[in-house]
Amino acid sequence: MADAKKQERRRRELKRREAEERKEENREHADGLVSQAARALRLGDPPAAARLANKALALDPRHTWALDVLCDVYLEAREWAVALGYLKQARKLRPDNPGIAYNTGIVLTRLGRGADAVAELQSAMTLLEPLAKEQYAGLREGAAFALQQAKQLIGKPAALAPKADRVSPPASPPAESVAKPEPPRVRVTL
Repeated sequence: MADAKKQERRRRELKRREAEERKEENREHADGLVSQAARALRLGDPPAAARLANKALALDPRHTWALDVLCDVYLEAREWAVALGYLKQARKLRPDNPGIAYNTGIVLTRLGRGADAVAELQSAMTLLEPLAKEQYAGLREGAAFALQQAKQLIGKPAALAPKADRVSPPASPPAESVAKPEPPRVRVTL
């Protein structure tokens, strides 16, 4: 009886170790796929980048670098709603990352969701407070600017919100309005 229990315990331990080894192999393979995805994106092949990053996520659903690459793919394509989905996933995995909060706020602004954008941008500003001022000066300035834009959206009808299919203001704004520069997209270090 005691031998049977020992054998069962050994079998369970062996299965656990094998599962851990497979998980580590998957992580390593996912890292390689994401590296290829980032390279494909740099070389101007977003479909390949998305395909590789999705394969990496299939191996490791918590791979934040894969989420970052997918977010970049859809931001470049100006598909804000899709990018927002990846940002939300990354935000759940890394709630302390000010870059993710900032980019989520920017995308929410692009979608005309001012109140939600304000909350994310304020979160980004709060997360930036304890960080080195010199190192994150650009992010602080961008977040402050984007926060002003997002606050202006609150209470406005959707027709006055930024169009989801363009990043910058129209080439020739009406005389009474002044085109404002767009806040920069921040490279998220995950």
